[in-house]
Amino acid sequence: MKKVILILVLVFILNSCGTPGNYYSINSYGHKASVITGDGGYGLSKNQLSIELAVMGAFRSCEATNNLEWCELDYIDDRHIFDKFEKKEWKHAYIRDKHKYVFTFDTNRWVKVKKKKEEKIIAIKKKTKKKEIKKTKKNQSFEELLNDIYGDRVIDDVEGLWGYKKEGEKEPRIYIIVKSKDYLYKEIVVFHPVERFVDKISTRIVNKINKNSYKVKGTWLNKNKKEWERDGRITLLSDKSRLKFEYKETCYTDDDCFENNTYYKKKIWPQLTYTEEIGLNEEQTEKLKKLFEE
Repeated sequence: MKKVILILVLVFILNSCGTPGNYYSINSYGHKASVITGDGGYGLSKNQLSIELAVMGAFRSCEATNNLEWCELDYIDDRHIFDKFEKKEWKHAYIRDKHKYVFTFDTNRWVKVKKKKEEKIIAIKKKTKKKEIKKTKKNQSFEELLNDIYGDRVIDDVEGLWGYKKEGEKEPRIYIIVKSKDYLYKEIVVFHPVERFVDKISTRIVNKINKNSYKVKGTWLNKNKKEWERDGRITLLSDKSRLKFEYKETCYTDDDCFENNTYYKKKIWPQLTYTEEIGLNEEQTEKLKKLFEE
């Protein structure tokens, strides 16, 4: 009898703490996410245009029938979320920004998520204002332009423009690292052979390990071209002109793995001369200037 009771307890625990079984059978043309609670509650979201919308929808679905305090991110697409920092980060983003979204439930309790129209109006106003500013900056030098971006504050050693040229590629990859409200720093793609990465965050610098090293999360594509994040580490070398990026072997699935990866990025600005060191032509330089002006 005791054995039977023990088995029943274990079954209850397993059914209460895991991702709901029907999550795995969801056919989604877009992104999906799941959120669970410790007592068997959950929230699901599918067919969303972005990972952000999928996660927001899953949290809203969970909150609709559970105490939000107990809701915890479990899956994004087919990636199981183990990292506690990432779980907290997404939950914090939902609590902070949920007023910016419209959540609509259908008859089957699936959530449709979209950003409020007010956000678009604000974006249009900002864009108009930036165009006005752009006119006054037309004759600025590139150096002056970057100084405007970072302001008159002291720039941390890890900040600035960084780049490297991958073997076999004609043009260099260029990134800008700036402070972030959600992380310590964020690295944004300026030039990249994969067009979908341009203007997006490629690396999130999340924790400081020691004086010159940081824990990071880098964005990668698996073999099916889905985006996911690998844990890694960057180290600012002693000359402060190079960043060493290190990622250990990581598997997205059993048959989809990335090997150990180490590479270096060279600082372009503010320590070095921009066009001479990275070899950009006049057209590329102007394109980069316009990117920061917009």
